[in-house]
Amino acid sequence: RSQSRSVSRGSRRSDSRSASPGPDRRGSRRSPARKDSRSPVHSGDTRDSRSYSRGRDSRSRSWDGSRSPRRVGARRADTPDYIKLTDADAAFILGKGGKTKEKIARVAGAMLDLPQRSMTLEITGPPAARKRAIMYVECVMAQRVGDVILDEEDPIFKSGCTIVDVPSECAGFVTGRQGAFLRMVEEEYCTIMFFVKLKGESRRPRDTEQMAIFGERRGRRGAELKIMAAIESKLEGHLTNHIKETKSDDPEWGTDIVRLQRREISWALGKQGATRKKLARASGCLVEYIGNFVHMSGDKKQRETAGEYLDWIMDQLHDICEIDTDNRDDVTVL
Repeated sequence: RSQSRSVSRGSRRSDSRSASPGPDRRGSRRSPARKDSRSPVHSGDTRDSRSYSRGRDSRSRSWDGSRSPRRVGARRADTPDYIKLTDADAAFILGKGGKTKEKIARVAGAMLDLPQRSMTLEITGPPAARKRAIMYVECVMAQRVGDVILDEEDPIFKSGCTIVDVPSECAGFVTGRQGAFLRMVEEEYCTIMFFVKLKGESRRPRDTEQMAIFGERRGRRGAELKIMAAIESKLEGHLTNHIKETKSDDPEWGTDIVRLQRREISWALGKQGATRKKLARASGCLVEYIGNFVHMSGDKKQRETAGEYLDWIMDQLHDICEIDTDNRDDVTVL
């Protein structure tokens, strides 16, 4: 038994010793295969691929914070325009919370990007939209230091600008406290507005300031009527002394003007303008009261619908309103 035990023990020891590498026991814990699997880390291949992916991500994020390849591709489809800015100009273009930059982009139909710690404004979008954005940016920068001067021969001015003559004595009233009234009108009608001077000053009446309204036709007309209403409320009779009832024959775009009695205005306007707003929403027509004159702007169907609804509103003031609902596509009877 003693011999057999010693033999078995000896054989086991010799087998275990022969299986181990001998002098390098610590190295036996790490297999050669595992060491090879880690070797690419030191070769630099994986690091190169990582650095490439990071660089690619950083390039896409530097534009708009998005990794979407579709948006990056859309941006590269159009050649961008660049405007160099000063620190003061950059702050003025951004506005409080970036609102001025967003407004310019929204009205122009372009995309504006001003990265942090960069003094270069990038403008992308269709060529016409970029031109509009450049003009609006230049107007904002000019407004910061002095007068905004416009050329009446500029194609953008001819196709997308409306001028309103504002009496100098109520220019502050139209602007509002810290520009609050103008900002409200711009937001409501998707426009951007500046007090400007036209080259030559040939059409400027005395003691007036000129308000330029940029945007789409419908928005410009809505903002124009809102400014005119503010002027009339400040200087009663300034506009209404020269306004007459009219009805447009243009089927695509026009303005119908209806005169109301002074005592009827508060009823047609409603509390805080609620009735006027309701009339405009239901008809799809721009409706604004300038003094005791109701202005309705839109296509022919919109104007006719707004006029009909206005008649019903006024009938309710004097008597019960009777409406024939047969063959109408704008009514539900309950």
